[in-house]
Amino acid sequence: RSWSANLTLKASLAATCLLLISFALSFKDGAQPLSDFLLVCVYFLAGIPALIEAIEDLSIGEVNIDILMTLAAFSSIFIGSGMEGALLLVLFALSGSMEDAVTAKAKGAISSLHKLSPTKATVVENDGILIERSIKDIAIGTPILVKAGQIVPLDGTVIEGATALNLVHLTGESLPVTKTIGDEAPAGSMNLDGAVMLTVTRTSADSTLSRIIQLVTQAQEARTRLQRWQKMTPEQRRFVIERREQFRQMSPQERERVRSRYAQIKTLPKEDRQRIRQRFQELSRQPGGIENACPGDADQRLDCLGVPKAP
Repeated sequence: RSWSANLTLKASLAATCLLLISFALSFKDGAQPLSDFLLVCVYFLAGIPALIEAIEDLSIGEVNIDILMTLAAFSSIFIGSGMEGALLLVLFALSGSMEDAVTAKAKGAISSLHKLSPTKATVVENDGILIERSIKDIAIGTPILVKAGQIVPLDGTVIEGATALNLVHLTGESLPVTKTIGDEAPAGSMNLDGAVMLTVTRTSADSTLSRIIQLVTQAQEARTRLQRWQKMTPEQRRFVIERREQFRQMSPQERERVRSRYAQIKTLPKEDRQRIRQRFQELSRQPGGIENACPGDADQRLDCLGVPKAP
C-alpha cells in the first residue's frame, strides 16, 4: 500500500517532529508532562526498532556502533539526559531510514526492468503461422514478429518492415530511433510504429535487457572492503587477520599460487560463489572456528571450502 512505502523514514520524520515539539514545550511552565509524553513517543518510534536490532546483533555475538549507540541513548534516561538520548536515536534513525529508502528505490529500478522484459514472443513459422513461445525456448536465427506498441522481446536484426524504437529505458535516448532492414533492434526497446520481423541474434539469457539487469544487480550487491569487514562476525575477522599474516610469511611462489586460487573464485558462477560463502560461514560458526574444521595450510583450507584449483 502507498501509506506503507518508506515506513521507517516516515516514522523517523515523525519522531523528529515530536522531539522538536517536546524540546520547545520543556521551556514552558506547566507543559513538562506533555513534553515528557512526547519524549516517550520519540523513544517508541526511534528507540524500539534500534533496540530490537541491537538485541538481534547481540544474539549472534556481534558488537557494533549501533549497539553502543542504543545503549548510550537508553542509559541517558537514568542520568537525566533523556532529551539528548532521544536526539541521538533520531539522528541514527534518520540516517538508517534514508539509506533504506535509497536501497528500496534501487531495488525498485530492478523490479521495473523485470516488468519491462516480456516473457513470450511471437514466432513466425516457415508456413507463415504465428505461434507464441516463451523467450527461453527461442533459439538464435528464429524469426519473430513485433507489433506496434510491443516491447522487443529479444535482440534481433530487422529483416522485414521499418519502425521507430523508443530506447529511453536502455540508453536514455528520448527521441525515437528509426530501424530499417539490416538494423539491430535491442531487447527492451518499444516498437512505436509498424510491425517488423526480426531474426533473433541473442538468446534471452544473453540479451541486452538481461545484461543490463545483471550489471545493475551486481552493482547493488557489490560492497566496499569496509562494508564487508563490518558484516563479518568476530570469528571471521580473526580468521582473515591470521590468514593475512600467514600470507606475508609465504614464499613468492606460494603467494602466487594462493592468489590465483582466490582469483579463481571470482570467475565461478554465482551459485558456486554463494555455496562457498555459505560453507565458510557455517564452518566459522562451529566450535573452534574454521581452523579446526579445515586444518592445514591455505591450499588445504581452500580445498575444504570447495574452491577449485586454478588451471
